[in-house]
Amino acid sequence: MGRGALDAAWPWLKAIRDDERRSLHLLWSEDVTVLRKRVPALVAFLSRLGAANDAETRGQTLAASLASGRFEVLQAAARLYTAHGKDAERKWRGDLEKDIDAMRKEASGLVAVLKKFPEPNRLDVRETA
Repeated sequence: MGRGALDAAWPWLKAIRDDERRSLHLLWSEDVTVLRKRVPALVAFLSRLGAANDAETRGQTLAASLASGRFEVLQAAARLYTAHGKDAERKWRGDLEKDIDAMRKEASGLVAVLKKFPEPNRLDVRETA
């Protein structure tokens, strides 16, 4: 009986599973092309299961977001925030400007120290015997 149910569901399972890992696990960080392939099949599968909860509605919303390109924009924004979120928060608080000013002062001090040294091409280099 179980085998018959799996055989009957195989076309749906094949459409929603991950090709490489044969898994039904779906990551939001996956490539958008993979999500565009799997999410509509998953929504169709959820609709066949019935309306036990709002999973089908959420799936349809996600599929529409993928089709319109909005999901890709949101995914890119989430990745940028992950990479640069702390700096954005520091900018918002005003801490970043203070750090930048401190770095500029340090750089000016280093420039002043370096100006005291003669230029390398003007050094008097004599061979010692």
